[in-house]
Amino acid sequence: MIYPRITKLYMYKPPNNYTLDILRKKCLWAAKPKHFNDPFDCDLEVAKGITADDCLAAMRHKRCSQREIDDYIAKCVTADGNFTLEEQERVDKEIQKLIKNRRNMGILCLSEECDSIRMWSHYAKDHTGVCFEFTRAEKKENALGDDDICSPVNYFRHYPQIDIGQMLLKRDGRTIGLMMKTKSIDWSYEKEWRLITLQGDQECPWPGPISRVILGIRIEDKFKANIEKLCKAHNIPCVQARKANREFRIEVP
Repeated sequence: MIYPRITKLYMYKPPNNYTLDILRKKCLWAAKPKHFNDPFDCDLEVAKGITADDCLAAMRHKRCSQREIDDYIAKCVTADGNFTLEEQERVDKEIQKLIKNRRNMGILCLSEECDSIRMWSHYAKDHTGVCFEFTRAEKKENALGDDDICSPVNYFRHYPQIDIGQMLLKRDGRTIGLMMKTKSIDWSYEKEWRLITLQGDQECPWPGPISRVILGIRIEDKFKANIEKLCKAHNIPCVQARKANREFRIEVP
């Protein structure tokens, strides 16, 4: 497991029935990227299309026989080294399918921190909601420890370019990860992690156990009582966030 020091990940939620359902159903909502508030998120620039040379390089990398390579060239590559019309159409369709699959994936967004004033303000409705603390363990124990689907977001000033040819040929998940887990440096304060699911806009099980629920500084009594009741049913501790004395800082017991 990479980043073994990160044993807890956090999710801020507003005070509504969907948040209560996280405890009632033991499920989370994995949203598709199109619903995110940042139009740049998961919509990265494509560098180039796949070429005949890309395909031949991939075949050599896979150690295809010279006969297989020669047969492919004879059927799918023109004399000037480009795809035949039929092969170009097939490749274009596969690229579009791959991009469509990316758009249909789901994402769970979490953070390394539970005491961010900005995130409590933005995602927990002005500190009136809650923050769920999930335990991250080894891959065999929960999904948060599965490095293939859950890892930190990378933050950059410039748009990373995606080589669609490499994405189509290698299929090792790295390019998909770059597309799904790269954001503007403006968001770096979130210290975000993302867990990728195959299908978005649907419920998925908790990716790890909830070890405690942190109540917002301004949480209202009715919502607080509902959260505490559900937490008691699941034997999950609740703690109350509070303002630090004479500092711009949140204290979480």
